[in-house]
Amino acid sequence: MLKAGGAGLLGLLAWGLRQPLLMGQEGLLWDPLPGLVIGLAWRGSLPGALLASLAPLAGGIFSGGPQVAALWVEAGLAWGLLRSRRMLGTTAIFRELMIVPMSGGVTVVGAVVEQILSMNTPFSSGFATLWIGRAFGVMAVAPLVVNLGRNFFVRLDRRLFFGWVFLAVLLVVVGRVAATPGLDPRGGLALGLIPIVILFWQAMRFGVTGTSLGCFLVALLAGLGWVDGNAGLLSFQPGMLALGLTGVLGTAHGMATLRDEREGIRAWTDAAARTQQVVFWRWQRGSGSEWDRPEAARQIGLAAGRRGWRAEK
Repeated sequence: MLKAGGAGLLGLLAWGLRQPLLMGQEGLLWDPLPGLVIGLAWRGSLPGALLASLAPLAGGIFSGGPQVAALWVEAGLAWGLLRSRRMLGTTAIFRELMIVPMSGGVTVVGAVVEQILSMNTPFSSGFATLWIGRAFGVMAVAPLVVNLGRNFFVRLDRRLFFGWVFLAVLLVVVGRVAATPGLDPRGGLALGLIPIVILFWQAMRFGVTGTSLGCFLVALLAGLGWVDGNAGLLSFQPGMLALGLTGVLGTAHGMATLRDEREGIRAWTDAAARTQQVVFWRWQRGSGSEWDRPEAARQIGLAAGRRGWRAEK
């Protein structure tokens, strides 16, 4: 019950974040609610995802009803897909990369449901902007929700921690300067590439957990710049801008996932090499009776003999 209540509060927080993002001249650039709901379902908290989906009712039953139904459909699809037997048997890297079909596929169904229940023709005018805004929100928020509580800070030493904080602060500062309304459009767009470079560096240095916050910050900065009327951002159509930024975040998540996979393989091979070296050293000395992990020796083809260790036949 406590976790469900927390999910409900997160839903209201995402709804509150959605309101200032709606104040732009061209409407909503991205929607944080689908990202929160799919992220909670991804963590296995389907009741929490359904409860967080009720936040649009704060704006009225008739106006928020279609949005709630669409979010429920997205939560059910995400929860069922990610917990199917076939998906549970896949590798960690494949499950991490499921963010791509989650943002691009599940949100299509949600957008269609919302249009139908709003008495609009499916795939009619405005569908692409609605869908891409939901996809952008999933790419920005869902990984952050999924990776909360993974002991990211525990695994960082002091040097890495301050490096991560420095890059996050630098990303925010440069992003806000680039989104200044009175800035020259070309100069602002050129300066806006720096946060993307910082995001890619975070992906290569800190992996999925460290990149999740960077992706959210990039999306938030873009949304605030859109609301402030930044000339460089407003030179793009809403759907095209959201699509481009969704591709940027997807690339960062892919880089971070590959980095984590590489680090996991390296840690496993280092541990295996150390184990084999110790076992082989004791075998050569003929002091197998001192070896206190015979199961580790058997894993590399050694068996205990009367004098030390011998190779199994």
